Amino acid sequence: MSTITVTNIKATGETASRAVNGVAGASGAVNTASFGSIESNNVSSYTDRATGSVYANLSNAFSSTSYTTVGGSSPAAIGSMSTTNGNRTTSISPDTASRVSFNEFACSTGAIEDDPYLAFIATGDLA
Repeated sequence: MSTITVTNIKATGETASRAVNGVAGASGAVNTASFGSIESNNVSSYTDRATGSVYANLSNAFSSTSYTTVGGSSPAAIGSMSTTNGNRTTSISPDTASRVSFNEFACSTGAIEDDPYLAFIATGDLA
């Protein structure tokens, strides 16, 4: 396998280039209600830890646990828009250099719940 080393990257058709470290190192989506992977980039598997609690296990680790994560969840199925989409909060953080941790909560009750849609993006330097 060959490796191409670059500082900046620009997609075909784009006018601006960006730093390579601004590109998502990992991203994915999982249905935590039925526990099926919906989408993944640099995710080898998901681990169902408990109700509302998931690990995304990364195929390629970050260089440290100082990477940035953002995520969200929804009680509405993909392809639908429910007026209850806003009543969730998701706690997401780097657990290790090769694993992202999630916890989903219903804002109105504080209950930990499984939802049909949980998604995340993680950026940072890969090892």
